[in-house]
Amino acid sequence: MDFVSYSLNYWEDLWQSRHQIMLALAQKHKVLFVSPPFSLSEVLSPPKKGGLPKSGLVHRQANLHTLVFSKFLFHTYRFPRLEKLMIYLRKKRVQRAAKKFGFQDTVLFIWHPEFAELAGTLGETVTCYYADDEFSAYAGHTELRTKEILEQEDILLRRADLVFANGPVLLKAKNRYGNAMNVPMTADFALFSRSRLLETKVPEDLEAIPHPRIGYIGNLNDKVDFALLAHLGKERPDWSFVLVGPVNIREAEVRSDLDLLQSLPNVFLLGSKPRESLPNYIKGFDVCTMIYRQHGWANSVYPLKLHEYLASGKPCIGSGLASLREFPEVVQIAETPQEWLEAIQSALADKDPKNAERRVQVAYENRLETRIEMIEKAIERKIQEKRSRMAGD
Repeated sequence: MDFVSYSLNYWEDLWQSRHQIMLALAQKHKVLFVSPPFSLSEVLSPPKKGGLPKSGLVHRQANLHTLVFSKFLFHTYRFPRLEKLMIYLRKKRVQRAAKKFGFQDTVLFIWHPEFAELAGTLGETVTCYYADDEFSAYAGHTELRTKEILEQEDILLRRADLVFANGPVLLKAKNRYGNAMNVPMTADFALFSRSRLLETKVPEDLEAIPHPRIGYIGNLNDKVDFALLAHLGKERPDWSFVLVGPVNIREAEVRSDLDLLQSLPNVFLLGSKPRESLPNYIKGFDVCTMIYRQHGWANSVYPLKLHEYLASGKPCIGSGLASLREFPEVVQIAETPQEWLEAIQSALADKDPKNAERRVQVAYENRLETRIEMIEKAIERKIQEKRSRMAGD
């Protein structure tokens, strides 16, 4: 089986679950990672710094190719008939690429409800939807856009042969047609366990920050509780709060919270870093945090960073998300500001190597390879089921 993946990302974007899964699948299968088409407004607008991503097919490594559609295959909501033609031409472009690379038993792997109408139209053997987030609850959506996403997702959930849910909350929400299974995101254990090696160096920008270092890696977006972080920073001026990742905020209130946080002298935002260097930063942390707001979008989060942190053996503290409560032996849960202060203090005092080994063991048991095997086996069963049904007919 070979995979055609549709997501809202370009390969060069911030590393996320869809990059990780497709790269892992490419170790044994052919993979075409398809990026979204440019909008008509993007094509017609004056060039921005850096310009639009380069169009075309790119061989990334092994069996992995990426595809960025030509500017002439833009999408537009203003001209429905033109968009219908563009959809047809984009599908033909993908099918030509799959044929060129000799795809067999093609699996259409969809990562966002926006691509619901593609399900069953590319000649695929199996259609999968990986529900890795509650897209309808994203900050900044209008009521109309939220309704549209919910309608698109219902179409996709009905049409998909398999739905992979990123954690227990999403599994409950997306299994309305009985075709979902829990396949939560996890870490590249081999990469992130490097933080335990003596030869792994702590980066200079982190090394210059005084201990104790309370760390966070990942997207600094609306799900992060910056107001709580600011409170902790004020209460413990002798602790250094270090955030590693790009800033992507939609709500004005959250932006204001981040501005307050950044004004504190013991808070350090180090920006986005290459994925390969993240274990180096985790090595320099004393405590690893998952400090999320507990409403809206964040409620359904299964943090990719959970097992990345655990692979380091460092103490981990998280908000009271359902996904984190599954790991009470290796993740401290804190909800109120006082609980967070007490949990961090306790974590800083935790020097027991057995606790560190327990965290590493949980990360190993939940390593990426186990998730990939679950996905492969589920798809293989579905292919065999379809073949048996056809033979019976």
